Amino acid sequence: TRGQWHQVAELELQLEETLPAIDCVAIAIKQVVLCALMNAVRALARGLSAGDKGVLRIRTFHDPQGWVALEISDNGRGIDGDLVQRALSPALGQRLDDDAAQGLAHTRHVIVERHAGQLEMSSTASGTLLSIRLPVPIDGQHSYASMKSVG
Repeated sequence: TRGQWHQVAELELQLEETLPAIDCVAIAIKQVVLCALMNAVRALARGLSAGDKGVLRIRTFHDPQGWVALEISDNGRGIDGDLVQRALSPALGQRLDDDAAQGLAHTRHVIVERHAGQLEMSSTASGTLLSIRLPVPIDGQHSYASMKSVG
């Protein structure tokens, strides 16, 4: 919620004004974005001293390779690299106990398996970047109906 992130972060938006339309299940993408934002807010809250604020950045753009891109980043203390790799692994992600890792596994499922997109994550001691790319339809070649079934 706004109140929660507002207490721990300054929000920086870099939103491209005109993006091409994409075929997607909007509610699934909204859930992914909300999960990513909540994970970033929690990470910032854990790593800050009382009264300090971190930075939460949201960036959208149309990349030259034909994707609509969304990047969510923060300047928190980062996520363990092993945890990121396990969470983004199709085989291991479903068996993780950590809420954030389960959220990443769900994000990978929605973006990669359900929407034929790309998902990358990098994390250091100075922050985390989640990069989501969804395909732009080219002359009707991509349509949600032709993507893998929802499930």
